Amino acid sequence: MLFFSRITSPLLLLAVAASAGAGYFLTVQNRKGSKVVLLGRELPLGQQYGLVALCSLPVFYWAGAGAALFWVLGKEKNVFIMSSYFQAHLDCNQLWNT
Repeated sequence: MLFFSRITSPLLLLAVAASAGAGYFLTVQNRKGSKVVLLGRELPLGQQYGLVALCSLPVFYWAGAGAALFWVLGKEKNVFIMSSYFQAHLDCNQLWNT
C-alpha cells in the first residue's frame, strides 16, 4: 500500500527520492571524512540527517504525503482488524472443539 501511494503521486516520489539522495550523499561524505560546517561549527552525522529531515518536511507536506500516510494507515487498520477477527474466530473454534 505504501509503495502504491508513492507510485501514484509523482511529486511525492520525487520528494522521497531527493530526501533519500541527500541522506546517501551525507553518508558517503561522512565515510570519506568530509565534515559539514554550518556557522563555523562541525555537525555530526545525526544532526545532518535531522537537518535533511527538517528541510524535507515542507516538501512532503506540499507533495501530499499527509494524505498518503493517512490513507495507508487507514488501510492497515482495516487489515489489522480483519486479521484479529479471524484469529479470534479460529481460537473460538478450537475452544469449542476440545
